[in-house]
Amino acid sequence: MQTINWDLITVQGDVTPLPFLHGIEAEYFLVNDVGVYPKPAIQQKIADSLAEECGKIIKRDFNKQNIPEKYYRKVMRIRTKDVKRKGLVVQVSYHSPQGEIEIDAIGKDPNLYDTSNYLVEVVTPPCETLYELLWWGSFLFKITNEAISNISKKEDFNCNLMAFGSYPWKVSNFITCGDHHHIGIPSQKERIVVYNLIRLFLPHLIALTVNSPFRNGKPDAVNLKIKKNNFFSPGNNIHSIRLLENDDQLGPNNEKYLPYLEKFDKRSFMDAVEKATVEDARFVDLFPFTKYNTIEVRAFDAQTTILRKVMIALLLQMIAAKAVDMLRNDERIPDIPAEYLFKLREDVIERGILTTVSIVFQKQICNLLLDKNRNFCQTYFRSMIDESKKNDRMNHLIFSMIQLLTPQIKKYRLQNSCFLLPLLENLKANGGYGHTPASRWLWEYAKIESTDKKMKMEKICEKIIAQTKSSEKMWADPLIREHRSNPPDKCQAFYSLFQNI
Repeated sequence: MQTINWDLITVQGDVTPLPFLHGIEAEYFLVNDVGVYPKPAIQQKIADSLAEECGKIIKRDFNKQNIPEKYYRKVMRIRTKDVKRKGLVVQVSYHSPQGEIEIDAIGKDPNLYDTSNYLVEVVTPPCETLYELLWWGSFLFKITNEAISNISKKEDFNCNLMAFGSYPWKVSNFITCGDHHHIGIPSQKERIVVYNLIRLFLPHLIALTVNSPFRNGKPDAVNLKIKKNNFFSPGNNIHSIRLLENDDQLGPNNEKYLPYLEKFDKRSFMDAVEKATVEDARFVDLFPFTKYNTIEVRAFDAQTTILRKVMIALLLQMIAAKAVDMLRNDERIPDIPAEYLFKLREDVIERGILTTVSIVFQKQICNLLLDKNRNFCQTYFRSMIDESKKNDRMNHLIFSMIQLLTPQIKKYRLQNSCFLLPLLENLKANGGYGHTPASRWLWEYAKIESTDKKMKMEKICEKIIAQTKSSEKMWADPLIREHRSNPPDKCQAFYSLFQNI
């Protein structure tokens, strides 16, 4: 196992305690070298052997020489355990400020109803810092990836992990992969205001993370163009087929969408999302009533690298900090109508960060909120206040969100954080129009000069698998186009993101 030089980890905010504990559940497809499901018998062999093989690797590698001492001391035990609906898993018992917490860290996704195919779920412990989250995500992925490689060699077949929002080939049963974020907020009052503010910004975060533009072995549309100066236009290609099609576990996929909550009331939430039980009500984009006292965010397509997953964790934590600060200052979280948020969600599913945002609709919302939320409106709906500042695309609204969060980002010393590198690329690539993971893969697809769609899709899947495997190197990201074990040297250069927005 590669030894990390911990003396190089000097980025100040990345080891600053976060406002709340944070954990990530990451789902991965199990596929062959060109992204196709192996035969069910092969998948079953992986399922039967994975936890045991991971246990052997952990026994070999989990020691004081390889593990940061602070994290090593927080591990109470690691074992394999047979868990209902999951089978044999790797379980980690971890010390947190709330006491000892048991996590099913590596195993089968228990919510997969199609028994012929197998999703691997990798779950971090609840982490106190961004760097801790990155380290655990990368460490657990490395173990899982090596275990699958070992089993494949023994059985003479090829299996790989692939982090992508939807299965890119034709399949009878629609299966998706997502990243689920848990934010630990013991106070019910704080949890509700954090839920309300994440609800407001969820379409913005979805726009940054859309990562499922292929199905049936091709893009969902054919209007892909690389124009002058290498600018890429994805046309009307769907950017998140996962969010478009997976009604059972996401949404709600209608104009009622997610309700604004005035108080901690499970029944009103269940009624609003039209679910009969609390367990069923969990299968939406955003859920504030988990049994772990967390908010669960399920809306994000699986991100190809750990670094990008942690970038989203950073933004969620800063939104949470902003909401709590507003509560303490007796400021009301803006009650943006659900139909507006749902329309934004629909649009970013189709066009990602290039989504056009209706100025007329913004004016209506701004006028509705101006009396109770003047400070918020002056920043977020900035073109309504100052016509010289554009606000007619989703990337403009994301800049407005960042401006609102800048006091919290500075408070937690994250303005120079290397975890903002993927965000910078999201917003400033492609001639300033921005890239999403989906548009980046569509761009790669458009560059392949061939009429053979099957061959093109195989090449893209090979690249997605290679980028997924790069998560063994903690600072890798496909949009940044670099693969690192140590953080970049000059993160300070990205402070410009927060200047003159």
